Amino acid sequence: FTRVTDQRQALETPLDKLIPTLSSQIIYYPYILVEYKPAFGHIFADYLTSYSHWGYSDIDVVFGDMTRWIDTDEWNDYDIVTYGFGDQDKLYLRGQFTFHKNDPKVINQMWRHCKYLSEMDIRYSEKNASERKFESAEGCYSQAVIMRKDIKVKWAVKAFSDVGEGSPVYTQGMYLSLGSAPSWTSSRSYVPKSVLYTAADVHSGKKLLDLSTNWFEDKTKYAIYNQKDMALQKYEGTKSQVQTYRTLYENGDKEAKDVKCMYWAPKDYQMD
Repeated sequence: FTRVTDQRQALETPLDKLIPTLSSQIIYYPYILVEYKPAFGHIFADYLTSYSHWGYSDIDVVFGDMTRWIDTDEWNDYDIVTYGFGDQDKLYLRGQFTFHKNDPKVINQMWRHCKYLSEMDIRYSEKNASERKFESAEGCYSQAVIMRKDIKVKWAVKAFSDVGEGSPVYTQGMYLSLGSAPSWTSSRSYVPKSVLYTAADVHSGKKLLDLSTNWFEDKTKYAIYNQKDMALQKYEGTKSQVQTYRTLYENGDKEAKDVKCMYWAPKDYQMD
């Protein structure tokens, strides 16, 4: 694996040898690209000097005209913006599209809170450690960002890929994961969280299919989107415990063991 270092050393390996070497890593260990997403701002710093923002996405997502997706406040008022597709109740940075202000000293260094990325000897010290897969962006990195009080993050609800009758603006709730005891894959500032909210059924809100195609841009008709300090969803119901993958997995739920996504990954895939 190519390790992330702070020493910018000249690479003297001939290109015809370098390409097959790196290509083999991507072919046999493609998930390493996911692990390093949070560090892209640092890794590609030399290419970002003239850019205001940087980000990461999935290669199978098509956005079209990005100027119609990204609002002015997302460019100017937030350090990090992440797009969710109707599941904004889960507070983590989405791998499908998250972008950051290009701040080399602060924002671009937050990945260092993930110890298995910043302290590389830990990542490679255990037998078969290279076979483990870590969901950095939606796991440890999200933990590190959430715990920072000086970072402004916007979870934007832009659910154009899965249109349904119920608008996520009115039907979704918000909760923080119960979490678990810190492990060596945790961010340095990680602490278990227990503030949980669940949404009751809401039938009084607009249906998504009834909204105009420019509902993100029409700030006069949909004034709620112009109130930057107000969450897009309504809070309904009372605090209650939410079943996470860990509680189901420990109770013998076989399906929970096999699912590999945020809050549902087995311990050997993502420990927090």
